[in-house]
Amino acid sequence: MLVVRFMAALLLLVPVSGDAAPNCEHHPDDDRIALACNVYWEARSETVEGMMAVVAVTLNRVGSKHYPNTVREVVWQRKQFSWTHDGKVDRPKNRPSWKQALQIARRFTVTKEKVQSICPTATQINAAMLDWPDPGCSAYKNLVSIHVLLAQRVDPTMGALFYHTDDITPPYWVLEEKRVAKIGKHIFYTAARIR
Repeated sequence: MLVVRFMAALLLLVPVSGDAAPNCEHHPDDDRIALACNVYWEARSETVEGMMAVVAVTLNRVGSKHYPNTVREVVWQRKQFSWTHDGKVDRPKNRPSWKQALQIARRFTVTKEKVQSICPTATQINAAMLDWPDPGCSAYKNLVSIHVLLAQRVDPTMGALFYHTDDITPPYWVLEEKRVAKIGKHIFYTAARIR
């Protein structure tokens, strides 16, 4: 808890640039924007700790063998986060909440340009030219691993992979004995019932 409060204080001290909120759907291949959008749409009305909890779950999934290996793939994985498939336009409207979500996302991701600068392999260049899926690179995967480890150090959810808001009937996948935290309006779980 002390580490989370330290991170929250640190985040409030860092100046935020005038970043305009993008349409999240137009940036499905950018980890930083994907994470910021996930934080915004899932926890924009929460405290910094609540926003960090969404970051932690997202990165816990990246680090899990049961989920994709990048933030963008975890966020855009089919029907994992309700905002990604609700049919609404996903352009953040609350500017202060967007700035805060982007500021938090910056602590745990690198820009698309940085990824391209550390991974300009021939395979990647060819894939980009042919519009094929990005094959990734070991340097980038190592960087993602570092961010996952950093998130675990400040994880207020104690390793949760799932959550839901407290104003709904618990979903079919809930296992009460795996409930690990309640932060703001979200209840967090380390495991879920498999269909």
